[in-house]
Amino acid sequence: MLHLRGPKFRGAVRYFPWIVLWGGLAIANASRGQEVILHLRNGDRVTGSIVSTNAQEVVVATPYAARVTISAAQIERQEVRGVKTHAPAPKPIPSPAGSPSAQTSSVPAKAATPAPPPPPTPGASKSSASKPANTESTLGADLRKFLAKWKGELEVGLNLAFSTKDRQTYAGRFRASHLHTMPSQRLVKNDLDYLTSYGRTDGVLSDNRMDGSWKLEYDIGKRFLIYNAAGAGYDEVRRIGLRFDVGPGLGYKWVTRTNFVFLTELGGNYQEQQFADDGSKRRYSLRLGEESWWQASSKFRLDEKIEFFPSVDKFGEYRLRGEVNLSYLVRNNVALKLTLIDLYETDSPVSISNNDLQIRSSVGFKF
Repeated sequence: MLHLRGPKFRGAVRYFPWIVLWGGLAIANASRGQEVILHLRNGDRVTGSIVSTNAQEVVVATPYAARVTISAAQIERQEVRGVKTHAPAPKPIPSPAGSPSAQTSSVPAKAATPAPPPPPTPGASKSSASKPANTESTLGADLRKFLAKWKGELEVGLNLAFSTKDRQTYAGRFRASHLHTMPSQRLVKNDLDYLTSYGRTDGVLSDNRMDGSWKLEYDIGKRFLIYNAAGAGYDEVRRIGLRFDVGPGLGYKWVTRTNFVFLTELGGNYQEQQFADDGSKRRYSLRLGEESWWQASSKFRLDEKIEFFPSVDKFGEYRLRGEVNLSYLVRNNVALKLTLIDLYETDSPVSISNNDLQIRSSVGFKF
């Protein structure tokens, strides 16, 4: 039996990042789908899937904002990523009333007599063979449709230094999002985020951690949403053998523009940490968060997120997590990334720093 605090379990957890990474790559490779790109008159581009449209506006769902409303007057043209757009076929010019073509078109065509159905085969059952085939084709179409809605990005980073001290750090990140429109036109959004890093300084282990999270959001209005977030991971340097947390909450979108989105969230959080020395810690906290992204141009993008977790049972204790990502698009699916992540805890274990600052440079590949 595998005990949660035993060495066998902690050893198995260390292989979990690579299993998730290869699984994420397989999903991303299978889920490459087409995206609609709206070219706006001011030079901006909005990429996503169309939720609804009318004569006045178009509502688009993107991986970063579940619902972005764009005035139809701002749209210059629309294209589907990966498909060449062709000019519309010219409308036929009506012939003059006295021309032979006009006279020919005025004569109604004789309706074709449908062929009689073939006689039933004796002994054949009622679509006994067709039902399994139809079921299989329906399931296959549903699966392809589900995978096509996933959009992902894989980031790979490598930092090397050879001087008075030799340092090697390897980092990876996989992010994926899925948008689904309910019959009520409400959006459901899934966000998966997985980070891992490993490093050595002069042959001594200096970094070995993994963090994964999953967040489910559901729109209950144009601006309000409800969510549930869960996460798990470990950090060998900080002697955390296993960490997991979960918590629901409510969010409000203050700004949802074509190139800028800002929202805040309020909820609860439960976290448990199991340390390498078989000790453990449980926390009950509130969660106050804010998140925004800004598409400064067609190539530059900035997004940031701050989460504050004040303890509800131990006054004065709290956790703080901040993240900033700067991205420069080199090609349609390749970007240079600079990431800053800062973690602060008031009650870190003895001999472990309260603050943990990470600066990562990487290359991102979008799927």
